[in-house]
Formats: sequence, C-alpha cells, structure tokens
Amino acid sequence: MKTLKCSFIKVAGLAAFMVLFGLAGEAFSQSTVSSKAVATARGAINRDLAKISQQQHKIEGLKAQCKSKQATATEKAAVRIELKKAQADLQHSKAYLAADKSALISEHNHVISEQKTTLREQRFKLAVTQANLFTDLIKGKETAVANAQRVVDGKREIRSQKAELQQAKVNRNNDLLAINQGIRDANAQSPIVLVAENTVAKTQNLVMK
Repeated sequence: MKTLKCSFIKVAGLAAFMVLFGLAGEAFSQSTVSSKAVATARGAINRDLAKISQQQHKIEGLKAQCKSKQATATEKAAVRIELKKAQADLQHSKAYLAADKSALISEHNHVISEQKTTLREQRFKLAVTQANLFTDLIKGKETAVANAQRVVDGKREIRSQKAELQQAKVNRNNDLLAINQGIRDANAQSPIVLVAENTVAKTQNLVMK
C-alpha cells in the first residue's frame, strides 16, 4: 500500500511538472495563412480594376469627341454609339468586379472556417486527453506521464491554431481594406457600401489586437 502511494505521488508529481513547466517554456508562434484560391481571386480583382480604369478613360475621350465643335453630325452620331457600348462594357466590368470581390471574401471565409474546424477538433482531443490524465492520476498509472506530455502538446497546438485563425481573419480584413481603396479610387462601387465594409474590417482588426 505504501509502495502504491509512493508510486502515485511520484507519477502525479512528474505529470504536474510536465504540464506546468512544459507550457512555461512554450513559444507563442503565428503562421500566416496562405491560399492559392485567395491569390487567384485577388489577381482577378486587380485585372478588373485595370480594365475599369481603361474603360473610364475611353468614355471620357468619347465624351470629349461628342462635344467637339470640329466633328460633324454624322461623326458625333457614330461616337455616341461607341459611347453607349463603352458605358455598357463598364457596367459589365463593374459586375465582374463585384463577383470577384465576393469570391475573394468567400475564399477567405472558407480558410477561416477550416481553421475553426481544426481548432474545435484539437479542443475535443485535448479534453479527452485531459480526462485520461485525470483517470491515470487517480489510479496512479505510469501512463499519466505520457498523457501529461500529450496535454502539453495539445495546448501548444491550440495556441498555434488560435494564432493561425486570428491571422486568417486579419488577412481577410486587410485584403478587403486594400481592395476597397482601389475600388474607391476607380469609383467602381457605392461609397456607402465601401465605408460600411471598411468600418467593420477596421473594428474587427482593432478588437483582435
């Protein structure tokens, strides 16, 4: 009985030491979430903005031709037709921009959703390991040492995953803010919508600091 008690104390002491001091020396690491789909959507938006800028310049030139005193009535009529086509093309490009912007945010949200799923799985796994550790400590099993190490590793993984999740959210918000700046400069979307989106993104980034 005395031997069992000593064994229990020894195992419990070692397990507690690993859980406490194993975490104390842990480095808090952050990893930047990258996604090929996100990069693809971002590239599509940049192309949309470049095309919109070209079309806007074309429209300005056509409007100037319509006002030209040197142009004949026939020439002005032809220019007005081209102007209508250019304006229609511009609206189509703005629609593509809105779709690509939506796709970018969806890709970011998909990355965030995956991070959340992984975090939930890691928390469940840690809870099971902690329950096993508690059982081992009660029974004085030597497997408590191995489970104590698993607890340390599990908490480390969770901290790392939390950092990745937070970074994924920051990446999404920063992407949105940068893209909205380009959209505002190109006058390609309602300023009210842009202000609302930027306010939400900035607020979320501030809260996560």
